[in-house]
Amino acid sequence: MFWDGLLLVVVTAMAVTLSYLRDPRWKAVILTLPIPFTVTFLALGARVDTLNLAGMSILWMFTHVVRILHSKVRWPIVPAIFVATALYITFGSLSALAIPRTDLSFLIGAALMLVSAVIVLLTSPEPKEPGNRTLLPLKWKVPLTLLLVTMVLSLKFVLQGTMTFFPMVGVFGAYESRLSLSTYCRQIPRLMLAMVPMLVFMRYAQPVVGIAWCLVGGWLVYSVIMFPLMLRVFKSQGPLSRPQVTATLP
Repeated sequence: MFWDGLLLVVVTAMAVTLSYLRDPRWKAVILTLPIPFTVTFLALGARVDTLNLAGMSILWMFTHVVRILHSKVRWPIVPAIFVATALYITFGSLSALAIPRTDLSFLIGAALMLVSAVIVLLTSPEPKEPGNRTLLPLKWKVPLTLLLVTMVLSLKFVLQGTMTFFPMVGVFGAYESRLSLSTYCRQIPRLMLAMVPMLVFMRYAQPVVGIAWCLVGGWLVYSVIMFPLMLRVFKSQGPLSRPQVTATLP
């Protein structure tokens, strides 16, 4: 119950933070901080396995479904997010039933994800998109966060390990980043490059050092990889070159 309550606080705080960020690159950084992962992992209390990797893959799908439906098909952003969320729940539930959780399947999955992330980052250009802020009132954001987190927690035994990457912040992030969805999508391969080594470390360290220290070490692994990746992005692009747009809601 403690971790469930903390998850609500964390998701709300991160969702509110996104409202005040204009630069899509900073939005992407916040969206991929593994803070909700950490709290959800503690709430589940299970060892890292293949389902965590599957959850990250489904998160990647979530971001592209939102981008395609909103930017290409021209759906309104809210229905696009709703469909992507429903697909996450569907694929997460099926993964929990079908995916083996052996060491071999875990290592194969980790290798495939790393290779996929490297290929995408090397072969696709870095998007340059306008910044924006959407001041969604707290009177809406807090109840919506409560509803979303409660729904996810109710699916804990259905989603299992895939729950650790459920886009609880990403749902709000997709809305806040609707003018920069390509930047949001581009951040997921970077997340994979940092999170996959973190998950590998945690899987094999947890039986030896316990859950707390494996998380500490995992965060160190994540930071050592993600920091230079994001530093390179900011240095290569410099300040935003396009006008920043402020969108407000009544």
